[in-house]
Amino acid sequence: MKAVEDRLSELAEGLKRLEEQARQAHAEAQAATSRSAEAAATANRIAEAQVGAHHVAANGNGSADDGEKLTRLEAVVGRLDERVEKITHTLVQQAHRFS
Repeated sequence: MKAVEDRLSELAEGLKRLEEQARQAHAEAQAATSRSAEAAATANRIAEAQVGAHHVAANGNGSADDGEKLTRLEAVVGRLDERVEKITHTLVQQAHRFS
C-alpha cells in the first residue's frame, strides 16, 4: 500500500511539472504571436515607405542607393518575419503537446 501511495505521489508531482511547462509554453506562444503581429506591422510600414520611396525615385528626387537600401531592408524584414513565424509555430506545437 505504501509503494502505491509513493508512486501516486510521484505521478502527481510529474503532472504538476507538466502543467507548469504547458502554462509556460502557452505564455511563450502568446508572446511570440504578439511579436509576430508587431513584425507584420513593421513590414507593412516598410512596404508603405517603399511605395513612397518609389514615388520619389520616379519623380527624379531619389537616388539608386536609396532604392537599394530599401530593397535590402525589405529582405531583412521578410527574413525576420519568417523566423518569427517559425518560432511561433514551434511554440504553439509545444503548448498543444503539453496541454
